[in-house]
Amino acid sequence: MFSLAKLIYFRGGVKPGLLMAGTTLAFLTPFTSVQASSFTAYQVPSGQAGNQDFGGILGMDFDVNNSIKVSELGAFDDLGNGIVGTLTTELWSRSGDTGIAKLATLTFSNSDPGSLEGGSRFKTLLSPLVLDPGSYTIVSYGYSGNDLNGNSYDPTPWTTNDGGGLISFVGSSRYGGTLGSSIGDTVDILPANRYATGTFKYQAVPEPEPLAMLGAGTAIALGANFKRKLAKNSKKK
Repeated sequence: MFSLAKLIYFRGGVKPGLLMAGTTLAFLTPFTSVQASSFTAYQVPSGQAGNQDFGGILGMDFDVNNSIKVSELGAFDDLGNGIVGTLTTELWSRSGDTGIAKLATLTFSNSDPGSLEGGSRFKTLLSPLVLDPGSYTIVSYGYSGNDLNGNSYDPTPWTTNDGGGLISFVGSSRYGGTLGSSIGDTVDILPANRYATGTFKYQAVPEPEPLAMLGAGTAIALGANFKRKLAKNSKKK
């Protein structure tokens, strides 16, 4: 992407600092966007112990208020000492208590556990996933006596991060249903982050840079106009 450099001219020539390439003014400069901050939605502290061996679906609902880009999915690692079996984390779109579509899936195993950050293992999605405003659920399953999940009443020893209001944690967690085909059929009691299971990393989708949307035709016209003014000033010398 490019933004317009400041066009500066004065009687008698070009002000020092403007770039020239042969007889053509190089008035476009690269536009560098500021990297958006990344947030972890469901945060589990390092070394956190699990307390339940529920192997079925454990889901947690959230709403997206402003579009976000999900880059990684995660799964809780009991004590942070590695995964024995296979854990699966899924991201679903949701309508009320019903899962609409499975948007992303990653698995975590002993041979391919992902990177440990805090009390969860993370893997990067093949392509970042943009979630527009709406309702969603993070789902995880596969926990066992060898890979305990966490289950806690409020207050929990783990926390959430809404990215400054980008998302909202909207209440009930959920469990049960058919693995791979449900977000959890049974609504559980509060809090919204009742389980130490699945999580994800995300960031805000940046607003379009106005100058970056400037059409090539407009840019060429501006350049041609500026060159005419340079030629006119040169003749007055």
